[in-house]
Amino acid sequence: NTALYVTALGDGVMNIPALYYPPYQDINDDILPYGSPVADALALGAYLATVHFTVDEVTGEVVSPISLYKSALPGERGSMYEVPRSDGGFVVPIINAEASHGDDALLLELNGDIHKWGADFGILPLDAATYSNKVSLDSIVFDVSAWDLDLDAADLGGLETHRFTLALHDRTAKPTRKPTLPRTKRPRTKPTRKPSR
Repeated sequence: NTALYVTALGDGVMNIPALYYPPYQDINDDILPYGSPVADALALGAYLATVHFTVDEVTGEVVSPISLYKSALPGERGSMYEVPRSDGGFVVPIINAEASHGDDALLLELNGDIHKWGADFGILPLDAATYSNKVSLDSIVFDVSAWDLDLDAADLGGLETHRFTLALHDRTAKPTRKPTLPRTKRPRTKPTRKPSR
């Protein structure tokens, strides 16, 4: 068992960024250690992949089949194709991490544990309280972001992010100074009003 990085896409739909190896590739912890860079996995012929499933937003239970999709060619982005459980192989979840030094931050993609893809592959969602008790956490750091939806999708200037630290013993949240990631800033302009008739 291992904890996985999961992206919530809305309405209970979840996505796990991952890598996939066909069953004929001999992948193990000695060849691909936990926490090694994703670039190492791609160099060994990994396919970019995603694991999809849906949870009930009230109970947190998985309410859909768990599906695996992989890229057409190793290491290449583009069209994704479903991998039946009967095909077997290995799934390596991608761990997204952030390393900081002073005011600078670096986003990292690391390899998680290796899992066999097949009939026994399953997912058990955990709420924050249960997970924090299992790993003895005192606090959780989380980011709150807001986008200006009036800007073009390619424009990164309208993003504001604030980081908070949540103390689990009394459920209090305090702002945390967040290192800055390099991003393109757009000059701020005052909104214009259309003349009223």
